[in-house]
Amino acid sequence: MEEIKSSDFVCKLIGLNDIYKILVTASLSVQKVNKYPWEYDDSIEYLKEHLTKYGTLLQKLDTKLTEEVEYSQGNWSCLITIAIYF
Repeated sequence: MEEIKSSDFVCKLIGLNDIYKILVTASLSVQKVNKYPWEYDDSIEYLKEHLTKYGTLLQKLDTKLTEEVEYSQGNWSCLITIAIYF
């Protein structure tokens, strides 16, 4: 039970939640019917772009935990707040 209460566990859990949100969005987009072929490519590009941006954000947080990191993606603000707090 103590492991679940640790800040490391909480940050990892929130990070995984953010990554799953990106994957779900791309997955749902690819599963839509009546799409043009290039729209599937757009979904894959979305996934690639957002995972890359998220990776960059994590690198910034890893090196600057005490500084405020600015990023426009509203869904990821929870991880930024938690990481800066701890």
